[in-house]
Amino acid sequence: FKGSMTPSPAVSNFNTSGTAQGGDFEPLYAIMYVAPINNKWAFGVSISQPYSLSLDYGSGGVTRYASTTENFYMMNFGPSLSYKPTKSLSFGLGFDVAYAAMRFDKMNFSGTTSNDSKRKLYSNDWGYGYHLGMLWKASSKTVLGLSYRSRMAINFRGNDRVTGPLGYTRTRFKSDLTLPPVALLSLQQQLADRWALLGSVAFTQYSDMDKWVLQDRASSEHIDVVKKLNDSWRYALATKFTLNPVLNVTAGVAYTTSGLADSDRFATFPMSSQTTLGFGVNYR
Repeated sequence: FKGSMTPSPAVSNFNTSGTAQGGDFEPLYAIMYVAPINNKWAFGVSISQPYSLSLDYGSGGVTRYASTTENFYMMNFGPSLSYKPTKSLSFGLGFDVAYAAMRFDKMNFSGTTSNDSKRKLYSNDWGYGYHLGMLWKASSKTVLGLSYRSRMAINFRGNDRVTGPLGYTRTRFKSDLTLPPVALLSLQQQLADRWALLGSVAFTQYSDMDKWVLQDRASSEHIDVVKKLNDSWRYALATKFTLNPVLNVTAGVAYTTSGLADSDRFATFPMSSQTTLGFGVNYR
């Protein structure tokens, strides 16, 4: 973060401008397994981490009255069935069960900075959705794919704790979060016996999520984590190398446009455009 903060109420002798580094390296994982039932039907299951947020600005920086630590973790379990009516065309359908956990920490001003209190909000919930897809083998060297993952509602209900020199309080908060739907178009083009080129374009409808608010259940007090989100695009390019008939490796890069306009970006949700590196192994 680089900019200025305006705490409310105003804090005397507080430097409202500065920089704070809260980001870190955050790996995302996906594990998939597919087993044929017969020559037309197959069963698959995936365990993945589709979303993640991790920020740690520290408790003494310029952002401390807005955010010190934020974590959002999600694990998705997705069983699926696929049907192959012809040699070149197949369809898939499945449902998603996701566990989500969040934590949001900040400092509360209590008259003087020496009386600053630590505020911690935390909760977890389960969400449910579905996914579907289609795979078309256009030729012996070209395969096209189209998939869709539905929106998912996460309804956090948790504790809001404040501890500090002036004592301890605990209240309850709520946060109804809508995780956005995602549509994906993919291509695999065989270049040689062992080499293939992979490409994809994904559309994430963040405008369906729109905002994220942590709302006190007993009053009108709330924390705006993010106020306005826009839709986002991701462009990916990768290569696949076949080591032997049962094993291949994949490596690639992806660029994702930001779901936030510069004027809407804040320390609590500093989303920007991203460049992501990926590596995968496939064993048959």
